[in-house]
Amino acid sequence: MNAWQVYWFLMLDSVSTASGLIAVVVGLVLSFSVIFYFICKFDGDEDVVRITEQINKILIPIFAITFLLSIFLPTTKQMATIYILPKIANNEQVQQIPDKLLELGNKQLDEWINEFKDVKK
Repeated sequence: MNAWQVYWFLMLDSVSTASGLIAVVVGLVLSFSVIFYFICKFDGDEDVVRITEQINKILIPIFAITFLLSIFLPTTKQMATIYILPKIANNEQVQQIPDKLLELGNKQLDEWINEFKDVKK
């Protein structure tokens, strides 16, 4: 993993937050634009209707992209898990460590039990 990947892993939370804020702002502007569109359409102001249609054609994709980004972009912790967990699970040395630790723990427990029995006598 290079420095650039580490940087973007750490920036995922900020990018997700920023895209969420942009989605909220664009969503509010889009909702006002749609309301304004229908008001002008019923009033018969065709020039304003065309302008709001063009604005809506721009805002709808921006809203959709930023909204989906804010939902589906993983957090820093999730991305670290996605990146690191398969490497740990597929590493044979890491899989052997728990067996060794278990043996060491069992030996130490046996020693403590024997010491405890000797103290009681």
